[in-house]
Amino acid sequence: MATQAKHTPGPWKLDAKPGLPVYVYAQQPVAGSIPPLRLELASVCSLEDGRHNEQKRAETLANARLIAASPDLLATVRTLLGDIDSLLRYSTDHEGDTCKSACEYCRHVKQALAALAKTGD
Repeated sequence: MATQAKHTPGPWKLDAKPGLPVYVYAQQPVAGSIPPLRLELASVCSLEDGRHNEQKRAETLANARLIAASPDLLATVRTLLGDIDSLLRYSTDHEGDTCKSACEYCRHVKQALAALAKTGD
């Protein structure tokens, strides 16, 4: 399942200063710098909602936290799917290729694969 990501590599970080938009960004080494100590910021997204509304601000921060966690969540789901696939292949309780998504495990794996497909990676 190792593929080259099309999105900005993680980890992504959150910058949420009061009264300002919420930013999600990544720090990446500057190409060609030796040693690669200099970092540049790659903007992932900016969320404007809630700058002057406390309830909307809380929702915006929750959305930004979820966005910032996306690279880690994506990597974890890919790893888990690989592990589940390996376990199901060797399970005596599973019907293997004849299962054809009839069991609960296969349905969950199909749902996770469909969610991954939405990422475009």
